[in-house]
Amino acid sequence: MKRLKHRPGCRRARAREVPPTLAELAEFLGPIDSPGDAVLAVMLGGIGHLIRCHHGGEVRADPEGFVVFTESGDGCFSDYVHHAVLVRPNGAIETIQREIVQRAPPETCF
Repeated sequence: MKRLKHRPGCRRARAREVPPTLAELAEFLGPIDSPGDAVLAVMLGGIGHLIRCHHGGEVRADPEGFVVFTESGDGCFSDYVHHAVLVRPNGAIETIQREIVQRAPPETCF
């Protein structure tokens, strides 16, 4: 396994500095007021989605907070689904749109 080197200018975080739950994140950050905060909230929110990478289009501002674009499933054993997840300033998370991109076949893929 390749070991990553510490680059100058990169801050190392001790395990105690990284909040492990959404409630602790909300206490640590305060209101969700940036795209990065919204992504962290989704990642720690326990909804089981991956962040969709669009080269900068993963998150957009919304009058009610931020919308984070996520995906779930694999299209083989479960449907592959795109989601739009609203993250409000208080940390509340809500799926506001869901689109099935590929249905899982009735039989397994193997």
